[in-house]
Amino acid sequence: MQRFDQALEIDQQSRCAHIQAGVYEPALDRALKPHGVTLRHYPQSYEFSTVGADTDEITN
Repeated sequence: MQRFDQALEIDQQSRCAHIQAGVYEPALDRALKPHGVTLRHYPQSYEFSTVGADTDEITN
């Protein structure tokens, strides 16, 4: 997962993003900030949590 750690595309108009599963949430928030959007999801494990881990947690 270490190489799957990028926000590939962020569309301000639709507020959608194409993000790889290994992106840590703080890095994702930093990538979203210049586009005027935020993740708005802050679990206790925020600093160490990836988008892929959160998705797995939600679906299981």
